[in-house]
Amino acid sequence: MSDLAISARNLSKRFMLNAQRRQTFKERFVRGKAPAGREVWALRDATFDVSQGEALGIIGPNGAGKSTALKVITGIYSPT
Repeated sequence: MSDLAISARNLSKRFMLNAQRRQTFKERFVRGKAPAGREVWALRDATFDVSQGEALGIIGPNGAGKSTALKVITGIYSPT
């Protein structure tokens, strides 16, 4: 039996940020599909293990991917 509580290997999450969204049917019909957005990597290739009984602290500056990592681990977001 393994004593690992959490094991993450090469954990990554990418979001696509759209420049403009077409809000109404008329905008979509007249102007066509919105231009492609840019990709933003919130988390890239994170690897860590947490054994049973251990505590894990995630620290870093704003925008480092701390909340995204927790959301991927808990299943709120699916990994890329």
